[in-house]
Amino acid sequence: MALLEVQQTTRNNLTQIVFQDVDMNDSFQADWFLNTGKECVIFKAKREMSATPIAMVYPLLIDGNLGVADRQILIFENDTDPAPAGSTAFFGPFPPSEWNDDDGFVFWQYLAGLAHDDDLQVAVIRIK
Repeated sequence: MALLEVQQTTRNNLTQIVFQDVDMNDSFQADWFLNTGKECVIFKAKREMSATPIAMVYPLLIDGNLGVADRQILIFENDTDPAPAGSTAFFGPFPPSEWNDDDGFVFWQYLAGLAHDDDLQVAVIRIK
């Protein structure tokens, strides 16, 4: 699990995005980033991948103590299964009032389907 560095970009100046390997060596597979509401997450398949579930942790409470279920997302879910190597999936932005925890982070867990560190990469970008 890792705190991901947010990379700056603009709509007019496309910069090269640096992807990080998803670390599947930990018993708890998760990543997070500091969120201002302008960030997006990009997942990239390093080889053919079937649809892979992640859970976006939803920190909102109703009446101060009733938790809302985490949002489960299938990345690389499409008409072609498996998705070819190099496929990308883009999520965000994440409104802070809905997605940030008490410290300002957006957090997700990798649920299943990743057998190796070299299956999946992730990057977080902030668009100015």
